[in-house]
Amino acid sequence: MTISESERKFKFRAACEPDVFRFMVVVLAREPRAVWHHLQVLDGGPDCTCELTTTLTLSTLQNIGKVGSDLHVIRETIRPVDEYTGLRQRGA
Repeated sequence: MTISESERKFKFRAACEPDVFRFMVVVLAREPRAVWHHLQVLDGGPDCTCELTTTLTLSTLQNIGKVGSDLHVIRETIRPVDEYTGLRQRGA
């Protein structure tokens, strides 16, 4: 897939795979062409990481993460791929 200038690639951590799927449903409702990459359960699980290519902005994605309290880890860790650390930024 070729990434257009308006598309951005993000990476985030989630507390578990079902949280990724809940986030995915809301994102896809806003942007059906969003693409999900590299869902990976971290050693010892249930935490996992995932990448997302979308035209949505970081602030929009963080606001989507406020839809449910279960998505707080995603909201606090989502960053552009080149800035991703996996560390939570509380209050994001």
